[in-house]
Amino acid sequence: MNPQSEENLVLQNTITPFNQSGLTFAVIPDTYLGSLSDLYRYDAIVVRCTSLMLTRQLILSIRSVVRNNVFLKPLYLLSSHNHGTATFSLLIDGVVRDFQDLSTLTRNISSLNDQVSQIRPMIGIEKEKSSLIAFLVFNHSRQIKKMEPVPDRESKMGFYYPILSKIDSIGTGGRSSFDLLDQAEKEGLITGQFSHSGYLCSECLGGFLQYREVCPGCQSSDLRTEELVHHFRCAHVAPKSEFSRSNPSQPLQCPKCHHQLKHIGVDFDKPSSIHHCQQCHGDFQNYWVKAKCLDCGHDQKVEYLVKKIFKEYELTEYGREWIEEGQYFTNQIKNKMVADSMTWDAFVQSVGFHVSEGKRGRNFLVTVSFDNYAEVAGQIGKENELRFLEEIMQMIKASQHTADIRTVKVPHIYFTLFSIEEDEAEAIARRTVFLINHLIRDNLGIGRNVIRYTCEELTHSYLQAWNQALTMTKPEAK
Repeated sequence: MNPQSEENLVLQNTITPFNQSGLTFAVIPDTYLGSLSDLYRYDAIVVRCTSLMLTRQLILSIRSVVRNNVFLKPLYLLSSHNHGTATFSLLIDGVVRDFQDLSTLTRNISSLNDQVSQIRPMIGIEKEKSSLIAFLVFNHSRQIKKMEPVPDRESKMGFYYPILSKIDSIGTGGRSSFDLLDQAEKEGLITGQFSHSGYLCSECLGGFLQYREVCPGCQSSDLRTEELVHHFRCAHVAPKSEFSRSNPSQPLQCPKCHHQLKHIGVDFDKPSSIHHCQQCHGDFQNYWVKAKCLDCGHDQKVEYLVKKIFKEYELTEYGREWIEEGQYFTNQIKNKMVADSMTWDAFVQSVGFHVSEGKRGRNFLVTVSFDNYAEVAGQIGKENELRFLEEIMQMIKASQHTADIRTVKVPHIYFTLFSIEEDEAEAIARRTVFLINHLIRDNLGIGRNVIRYTCEELTHSYLQAWNQALTMTKPEAK
């Protein structure tokens, strides 16, 4: 290796510190090949842009390093212009023309770093989940309300979601970024609205397709198209070339009755077109439209393409809470995510309000407890856990009156039986738990009862003790 090559290699692996207004910036070239994890030691990152392609790749790589929250570091582009940065503009915090411009950003950088310091590092979380969390956390940290798909020629489908789409480019065979977003929407972390739609290859879901008209007989795209002419006087219909004269300046002449066709709409009209294949010499009025995928080469009729809806997403209130409290470190299903149930706080308030009203009749609280919820959740899998709890909610709801309510606080499920006699409440609770145990045994093959229950009357003294403890009193289960 010659000295010049060695010098270039050193530069490609070197972080140049730059101090400005009490902050230390990591200045790196867009050819940087060193450890990205080392960037966590700096207050912000500055990338010298010499090539938009190299810059884009480096920025995507930095925003995928979840270790020590490197992906959240303030990141600036050092460039003389903004041209061509549209596809990764959401991944950077700004463009500076020279180092003096950094002095005007120190307050913003310090404020952003203070916010980032409150976010728990994602250690020990699986790759796919950490990518989804990083996507949501990054957008929340930048106060980006609308998380939109970005048009991009480098992305397989033609659109990508910054940070999250990095897992698509890895090609590990796991779920795509779109699958993860669908799951996050089902879990109530985000809400999605229509943004774009497009058609993808039915074989590989590639978005870059070559469309063409082909002969339905031999599939050749070597076609010649000609207008059909309809002569009113004799009703003869034929391609326009059959009506043409040797002298193009002369009017058309009907090959059947030999009358001249001078005025369209009076002597003739052009009702349609006809196509002629130059390869098999077939004539036809309706050609096929086919689309050839530029990624995998699969050739398909357009009616077999896969329609894809690209959504723009927004964090829900629960999603913001999920991020700020670092709830991605627990496998617990939140009651906000389960259909036909109330949030825990709303359930507590509603029960208290109903009992304090002193309506006629007795009120009961049923507590359903799993002996080993982790075992059940492990068998049904994370993908089906929410649906499993929703099925239980449906069974409970079917046994309640309209005014009754339900909530989930794993590994417990709570539901009320308002304005009812004790014997009837006990019978409903016993039957409901029997059905739930039956559901679990039939579907999971667990040969024993895995849930127990208590049925307690909601008296004022019970309610007072409950409120003081900020939780439910749980007597010995039957």
